[in-house]
Amino acid sequence: MRHLSIELLELIAENCQSSKDISQLSRVNQQHHAAAIRSLFHTVAIKTPQQYAAFLGHRDLFRKRGWLKHVRCLDLSSYSARGSGWTEAKAKAIVEPHSLAQLLIDCVNLTQLYVGEEMMQAFVEPIVIRAIFNGHPRLEVLDFTGFCDRKFTDAMAHVFSGDGSNKKNKKDGDELLLAMDEDEDLLELESQLPENTVMPPRLNRISFYMCMALSQSSFFIPFFGQLAKNELTRLDLANTKITSELFNHLDPTSLTHLNLQGCHGISCCSAFLPFLSQAKDLIELNLNMSFNGIGGSNFCSECLAHLVSMDMPRLRTLNLGGHGNMDDHVLSNFCEANARRLEYFSLASTKQVTVDALLKLLGRMPQLKYLNLAHTWFALDLKYLVCVLQSTHTDKRHPGIYADLKVIEVSPGNSRYPQQIQEWKLVHHGRRSYYSRGQVDPRFYYSNKLLLLDQIPSSPMTKYWSYSN
Repeated sequence: MRHLSIELLELIAENCQSSKDISQLSRVNQQHHAAAIRSLFHTVAIKTPQQYAAFLGHRDLFRKRGWLKHVRCLDLSSYSARGSGWTEAKAKAIVEPHSLAQLLIDCVNLTQLYVGEEMMQAFVEPIVIRAIFNGHPRLEVLDFTGFCDRKFTDAMAHVFSGDGSNKKNKKDGDELLLAMDEDEDLLELESQLPENTVMPPRLNRISFYMCMALSQSSFFIPFFGQLAKNELTRLDLANTKITSELFNHLDPTSLTHLNLQGCHGISCCSAFLPFLSQAKDLIELNLNMSFNGIGGSNFCSECLAHLVSMDMPRLRTLNLGGHGNMDDHVLSNFCEANARRLEYFSLASTKQVTVDALLKLLGRMPQLKYLNLAHTWFALDLKYLVCVLQSTHTDKRHPGIYADLKVIEVSPGNSRYPQQIQEWKLVHHGRRSYYSRGQVDPRFYYSNKLLLLDQIPSSPMTKYWSYSN
């Protein structure tokens, strides 16, 4: 170990099982410390108020020694008082906007930022948002989850309004202006940031999952206007209040992954379908419109038929759950090339599709690995579910057209489901249930939340939204 190069020591540190192991490696000698410190600070995941208080307490030391420059991923998505012994009010009180903004500024080489709903109260201050959008040239991934405070919408709108970031909205009132004047630290921090918003040039993967308070007119449209020069590849706007109008302000040509589940303001006879027809690089499209098993869609049968007939050369994942007008006519219009390429397909919460039409379509999908039939009538009726499962049974000696199909998601909470049907075994995970076969773990097979990286997230809360909910 004494004669290993810095590069090899860094590789060893990267493959350590935990931050505790990396920390122990860094204590061996100065050479090991130099190699391990990059890995130790590469990902900073803060889950408890104790962790946050300790990290902020050492921030000045970390900054002085240059260690914050090694931070590439800042994960605040699972921050919570639960299990910490702290009250929720106390846990929120220590996340003070000024100190959080300073931390974001100090992490100058940040490439990924994840923020959960428990941090929302700090992001209602424009200074924190400006700290993200003024000085992170390497930022590629931005993930906000569960932000539903109207004050957050106002702060985001203020920053991207183009009015100048040092100007306060009149509605903030004279008292807030006076308080800012008295806060010398805040004024000093304001002076460190450019007056105009600077969009990170590499930012191309964005999630506003369940950020229901964000305004389309005052935030989304100006935000994507400033983002126009970036080649946006992954976008998650699930459960937001966007409408079809937004797609007049988005460039579809570079998009590879798009999640619009629960966006009930989108209608079919609008700008959306022309936008989709230009998204030739799309690999994943989630248009699930169901909520707790109840469908609710503004898409007519003809437009759904037109949607599935579009040739999307790279499409591998398609979620069309919750569409009340999904019927056999729509399935019969499936583009042959799309059907051959699809690997993940959902018809959850659709009631008008027949078993015969479904099996006929499945016969045209030789690469299908995952099928979601949750809350469909033939998944709720055990007789028809058994029919589907038995139809997809394959003999290993003579693989059939369903050979690649490994996971079928079914309605959760049905006590009548048998534990096994031929080669299919029943598995429950959170609010979801599956039949699976082979050596496949169905629990992490399909994510409801768009994954901004091609890997199972380490964040417990992100994993919950993705795979358990």
